[in-house]
Amino acid sequence: MKKLAILMLVFCLTAGCATTDQQTKAEGTGGGAAIGAAIGAVVGQLLGKDTKATLLGAAIGGAIGGAAGYSYANRLNKRKAMLKGKEDDLQARIEYAFAVNQETQEYNDQLEQMIAEISDQVGQSQLAAAQRQELKQKLEDEHLKAEQGIRVAETELAELREFRSQQKKKSSSLNKEIKKWESNLAQLKESTTAMASMSHKL
Repeated sequence: MKKLAILMLVFCLTAGCATTDQQTKAEGTGGGAAIGAAIGAVVGQLLGKDTKATLLGAAIGGAIGGAAGYSYANRLNKRKAMLKGKEDDLQARIEYAFAVNQETQEYNDQLEQMIAEISDQVGQSQLAAAQRQELKQKLEDEHLKAEQGIRVAETELAELREFRSQQKKKSSSLNKEIKKWESNLAQLKESTTAMASMSHKL
């Protein structure tokens, strides 16, 4: 009965994630982290059956939940709407690139924090087999989402480079944003590689 009650609680929390999807997109990653920590704590107690396992589950769930609450690809698609009807406007392109760079840096920060926290927790604690499998699946899911975002970012970057090549005059501001875009994208790729490596080790 206790296990059934815990599983029902996990289901309710997961359902809550779906109903508050738009809110977490608007508010950033706070909602995802809180829900992830709650689910992680419940799963930790169910699988580990002790307080240490519960705390570990909360830490891992919160770390992954923070990144999961941030839909990078969706954010990029929304930013692209800024260009509607202004695709040939240089200033609009610069502002768009600036906004995308902010989104990418925020996502990079979230992934970096997630990877560090998970690595620290896994390194300090013994995970049960079921906990390890749960963590592995969450990492793989987040890795897939990151790769999808990378593909969107690469497509948009190629389009921005093409726009630059068609300009009669060089724009230092546009060049600056493109260079920053390239740097942020490289960092994002490093994070996805780190996630894949961590997942393989579990």
